[in-house]
Amino acid sequence: MRAQRVNDLPEMSSRGLVLAVVVYWLLLAGVQAKKKKKRLEDESASPPSADKTLAMHHHQRGTMAHMQGDLVGAIEAFRSAIQAKPDFAYAYYRLGFVQHELRQANPKRANEDPVPAFKAALALNPWDEMSHYSFGQALQDDERIAEAIAVFKGITSKINSKSAQAYWSLGKLLARGVDEFDSDSDTNAPDDPSLLFEQAARLNPMNFKPDGTRVRLVELRTPEVEQREEREVQKRRERILDEMHEGKHSFKYADEL
Repeated sequence: MRAQRVNDLPEMSSRGLVLAVVVYWLLLAGVQAKKKKKRLEDESASPPSADKTLAMHHHQRGTMAHMQGDLVGAIEAFRSAIQAKPDFAYAYYRLGFVQHELRQANPKRANEDPVPAFKAALALNPWDEMSHYSFGQALQDDERIAEAIAVFKGITSKINSKSAQAYWSLGKLLARGVDEFDSDSDTNAPDDPSLLFEQAARLNPMNFKPDGTRVRLVELRTPEVEQREEREVQKRRERILDEMHEGKHSFKYADEL
């Protein structure tokens, strides 16, 4: 019996050693986890840098200016945010968005090219769907159709395969080159506009309604859309008032105000 216990000693010692190693690594992992947690807490508790604070200030100023219809002021503010923090991807996106809006509203501001800002935003954040889509819209409005098609295809194939908006926009662009009276067209081709419109309606039936052989976009009632409509109504009122004072319209148009 004694001999048997002596023979068991090496096995028991090896088991103890393994157990000690396991306990050691568990304790070490626990210590490292605590250190990591403390470091993350310290980082989150630390105040933002002066550059980031200044950039956020300018960004907020640009957002308020945009909401108030001051597109030029918004552009200046977003440029200031980028100057304070050159890796501020969202500021680049907002800059391009407002530049595009200003260019559409005032063709004389053709020098406000939104494409460089969108490219900068995507270089910093290549997976941002909003930047991709707005970039495609800017290219489309600039009649750079082939580039716009490539952007929208990239959204549906790489960024978000369920982007109804991208399918709808892609269908609109591809429909430009389709003869609706061509009976030989391949309706099963992946780039067939009808299929793209149907895909948009299938993915987002609330905002894309079938309208004959096409799909009609129902514009979302966002604050920006409402503000734009209010600005358009105000401009129309001012125009009618000016024309009434000039004698171009009778006062019966006052009901339209």
